Amino acid sequence: MNNKNFQYSKIITLISIIIFCGCIVRCFCMDISTVYDLSVYGIIITSSGALCATAVVWYLKNSQAEKVAKIRADIYRIISEEKYKYNEKMFELKARYEYTEEDISDIEEDSPFEELEQEAMDSLNSSVDDAMDEATSSIEIQTVD
Repeated sequence: MNNKNFQYSKIITLISIIIFCGCIVRCFCMDISTVYDLSVYGIIITSSGALCATAVVWYLKNSQAEKVAKIRADIYRIISEEKYKYNEKMFELKARYEYTEEDISDIEEDSPFEELEQEAMDSLNSSVDDAMDEATSSIEIQTVD
């Protein structure tokens, strides 16, 4: 089995859904003869439903965190590729027109490339950080008062 693709959250979610469905089927197939039986089945369905809902939310948060990490890696890859292309073109221009380092630094000072790159990185990082914070936040337990 490939450990890279093996996810415990999927298995736990699937097991909790099976338990919940099994409890519902079991409760409807049994003869409820007393109030005690009814209350036991009500407690079983409620607790297994809470377990199922918690497992599903946990799975969704894990998958969101994985997607955010992949998006961040893609962003860094794209920006580094564009920076590489920019540097490659600058070397070609330098070789073709025989510019000195001083001429290139003057051109780069007038060019907003570095500022635009930093602004884009800051904006993307803040968006991705917000998504990661949401994905890694704890599950809030809601109670009925």
